[in-house]
Amino acid sequence: MIGADSIACTEMDVARRLVGGSRLKLSLVGGGRNSRVYRVETPDDVFALKRYPAVEDGRCDCLGVETGALAWMAHHGLDVVPRVVAVDAAENCVLLSWVEGAPVRTIGATDIDQAMEFLGAIEKLRRIAPLCAISEGGVPVRCGDRTPDQSPAIRSLGAGSRAGVADIPTGRFRTRF
Repeated sequence: MIGADSIACTEMDVARRLVGGSRLKLSLVGGGRNSRVYRVETPDDVFALKRYPAVEDGRCDCLGVETGALAWMAHHGLDVVPRVVAVDAAENCVLLSWVEGAPVRTIGATDIDQAMEFLGAIEKLRRIAPLCAISEGGVPVRCGDRTPDQSPAIRSLGAGSRAGVADIPTGRFRTRF
């Protein structure tokens, strides 16, 4: 982990603003081409701060897609994913609940079974509760309930540069539930 003194003040400022306090420890825990992830420790809680690269022409709005998908899953009770706590769209950052765990170094049959079970749950949920849009308050709107054209307060995840969960190609997943 990298200590707080070697992290750009922008991430520290964003973390302070989203957490709502100045006493925190920020540690870089991962990163790649898609994002950087920081562990944010406060006196009372632990969060993840995820920073995405700027959206450029032709690139995916990863912040919008991920927060939309996580809000949709949370709204429907899927509790094995982090929860969106706060978003700073101007800085392309999201504050998430912290999920303890370790990187998977070797993949075994149990890992594959767990991944298939998760994908099966997503596929089952997608069939009964397709996602069309997210309201500005972060509440998923089901297809057919309201359309983006009916309310300017709804931004479509399927239009323009945004892609929604419903846009992910789906095949037949074998489910065991």
